[in-house]
Amino acid sequence: MVELDGKFATKADLKRVEDKVDVLFELQKTQDEQIKVQGKQI
Repeated sequence: MVELDGKFATKADLKRVEDKVDVLFELQKTQDEQIKVQGKQI
């Protein structure tokens, strides 16, 4: 487990942050795909 500046008190905290990052990454991918689709429609 990587500890960032001692901000994460527990592994559970770190896991929550990793989950949020995964969600943001998925949202970004989805948005990129939507932009590509819209670009083809124009």
